[in-house]
Amino acid sequence: MSDNIDKMCFADLIKKGKIRIPQIQRDYAQGRKNKEVKEIRNHFVRSLLLVVTGKKAETQLDFVYGSDRKNAFEPLDGQQRLTTLFILHWVLGVDLQTAEGESILIYETRNTSEAFCKELVHHNAKQFVNEAAEKTKESKKKTDEERSKPEEQRDASKLKAHIYTPSEIIQNRDWFQWGWRFDPTINSMLVMIDTICEQMDWTLDLDACQARLNNITFNHLDLGEMGMSDELFIKMNARGKLLSDFDKLKSTLEEEIQLQQGEVNCDGKKLADSYIEHAWRENMDGKWIDLFWQKYASAVMTQIPSDDNKKERLAAAKETEKRLKIFLLRMIAMQLFAKVPSIDLSNDFEKPDDDDEEAMRLYEIRKNRIYNLHETLFESSYNVNESDLDDLLIAYQNYLVDWRSSDSNILPSYCTIIDFRELINDINLWIIDKGEGQYTDVTTLLPLDSFFDNNDYTYFSHLVGDNISNDTLATLYSLQCFLKLYPYRSDSEAWCLNFEEWTRMSRNVFKFDNNTDRINKRKDASDAFGAVFSMVSDMKRYHEDNGIDLYENNAAVLLFLKQLNHPYKGIDNKSLEEEEDKAKLRLIDNEGIINVSWTDAIRNAERNPYLWGQIRCLLHWANGNLETFIGYSNCLTKWINLCKRDKALAHFEGGYRSGYDGQKRKNEESFNHFKCITRYYIYTDIQWKGV
Repeated sequence: MSDNIDKMCFADLIKKGKIRIPQIQRDYAQGRKNKEVKEIRNHFVRSLLLVVTGKKAETQLDFVYGSDRKNAFEPLDGQQRLTTLFILHWVLGVDLQTAEGESILIYETRNTSEAFCKELVHHNAKQFVNEAAEKTKESKKKTDEERSKPEEQRDASKLKAHIYTPSEIIQNRDWFQWGWRFDPTINSMLVMIDTICEQMDWTLDLDACQARLNNITFNHLDLGEMGMSDELFIKMNARGKLLSDFDKLKSTLEEEIQLQQGEVNCDGKKLADSYIEHAWRENMDGKWIDLFWQKYASAVMTQIPSDDNKKERLAAAKETEKRLKIFLLRMIAMQLFAKVPSIDLSNDFEKPDDDDEEAMRLYEIRKNRIYNLHETLFESSYNVNESDLDDLLIAYQNYLVDWRSSDSNILPSYCTIIDFRELINDINLWIIDKGEGQYTDVTTLLPLDSFFDNNDYTYFSHLVGDNISNDTLATLYSLQCFLKLYPYRSDSEAWCLNFEEWTRMSRNVFKFDNNTDRINKRKDASDAFGAVFSMVSDMKRYHEDNGIDLYENNAAVLLFLKQLNHPYKGIDNKSLEEEEDKAKLRLIDNEGIINVSWTDAIRNAERNPYLWGQIRCLLHWANGNLETFIGYSNCLTKWINLCKRDKALAHFEGGYRSGYDGQKRKNEESFNHFKCITRYYIYTDIQWKGV
């Protein structure tokens, strides 16, 4: 495919002929007036003008897919960017007419948009800018004259000057048709014209600015030359037309990377560079979209195309990018949640003298504002259900708006920013390259008993699902921390076994934590995240100190759990103690030799859907005797079946979980009922300890 990809600028593309927007494409949307789009538009224009004005060497705008048809290039993906580039070139005075005097940008179905572009290219943008500036100057002069009059003689309607814009001047021209005001594409174009004109430094040499336009590039892929399949056309059409939310997300994140390339932290280190930008686009349009395409659309797309399954094919394409969007935002949320401070920021600002009341007032305002911004971002990264994820980027942008509005490009010490280098690495930890363009997620390496359910719904499925609980998120973060320190190696069977053990432990401690320490509050979740990181770091340190290679030793995780004897804030340490007891029973020695019999018995007990991996009561009663443990486990299974028949599961759960003498009995009634029914049903099978 790489042989068919050309690095181009806008001038290179229009040398081939016109750009025709096909009927499948939605309206031009980058000029919409809502708040979210405005923020994205301002960032995007700023990144383009940094190149145009010579403050940045170049920028790359991702892929532009399409085909040459009817002597024109028809974009399937990239219409929004190409339209913005058309406007930018026009604003800077580039001739965008064909030899016949028509616009190089035409529309297949929207006659009004095409007529507007055809007329626009015959006029000079600088003329409209100058006229708007002159009329604004006259308005301000009249306002000043009105304000100079005695108060009783002033006309209140004339005290505020009117700020004219180039789009207003355009709309007042005779050639601007009244009906064009109702075309959403034209309205968006006018807004984009104003945005570019407002941010442009008109004191610069326009010829030099025009020359730098060629430093704004994109990867051009002609699908027609490649003979691409109907499947890919549908895929690209869906991305360009139906999945505007995903397009917006891509644009926002790419612009964030571009902004970071001009910013540094307190240590003088650049926040991002062109390599990160390239890596992000390469992964986004490569293995990330490929993985999700295979999971959610490939099966439908391989069917014989017909009108009967057209809706299903488009729905599959839409589902693909919805899940990828959730995945990306949830990975960002986990990164931010682990890093954003929820603290009193009083020490981060220089406190003025107490006798300076005005300075103290401003100090308190600033401190509280920054604190509230931290809290808002922290809260947004904590609420990671699908319906809340869009709020995350809005909170993030608001969080940084004051800093980015100032003259300084140095990240303040109190700010947290998305680390894209880390983010790319974290995302790729979850994805396994199977070769020949095929990908899978790392949780498919786990056996069924490591999943939440006995089907194909894996931990990764929870990561990209609409809703996610805090305990599940903590479990996923635990897996990610493990993957970070111990990345997958295809040549290591030991890695797979240890990853399974870590997953089982994480599930038992966070997901199935006996309801003793549920992560149902933001503070609890924050503590759990911190504890997970500390625990994994401790394991890494333990392995290094004792010469244990996790990629070679099948029991590396168990050896760590066996000696785990100090508590972690934010983790149910009773559950950790249970995992320590299990590890001691399953290991024959300190070299990592595993007792298969104990391992099988413990795993069989953990699989019981009513025990939730919590078997400390069985362990206590068995007192290290394998046969007794198996007997108790089998008897308990019989008892549960009888409970299901008698609808006594509530008493079972309360009573069983209170059966361990070392655990506080929270429900005495349930425990007493548990003792009675246990004696009645299974006393003849096995003498139960403690009952």
